[in-house]
Amino acid sequence: MTPKQERFAAEYIVDLNATEAAKRAGYGPRARVTASELLALPDVQARVAELMRERAERIELDGDRVLAEIMTMAFYDPADYKAVSSAEDIAALPERARRAVVGWGFDRNGLFVFKLADKSKALDQLARHLSLYNDKLEVGGLDALGDRLERARARQLAWRLTVK
Repeated sequence: MTPKQERFAAEYIVDLNATEAAKRAGYGPRARVTASELLALPDVQARVAELMRERAERIELDGDRVLAEIMTMAFYDPADYKAVSSAEDIAALPERARRAVVGWGFDRNGLFVFKLADKSKALDQLARHLSLYNDKLEVGGLDALGDRLERARARQLAWRLTVK
């Protein structure tokens, strides 16, 4: 792997934008094409995977932690927020409840407002993780169709041989 390819791999894991990573790594005006070519190289793929693994270990990120965070956003109780009227009230909430707050500020009238995580989106992510949706189109009977076509071809060939 060349030093430039190494630089590309390091830049790629920053934002997973291959074209921008190629530009930042010093590749020229064909950065988009070059980026695609680089990502097809086994050495570059392996290095990107290694760098991502190292980063995940460094920040102690794993699937269980991500899943726990999604569960926090999916299962918070809106009643926990009925007395919230300031940033201090949010700070006083238990950690699990605070983690479902995705933003806060003031509206045009100067009233305190806050936004909670999108429960529907979090539940959708959990359902997908648990394979509760059947998103895959399963086409059955193709083996039987192939057998029927093969028998039809055999009959057609036999008929042709008897006609001659």
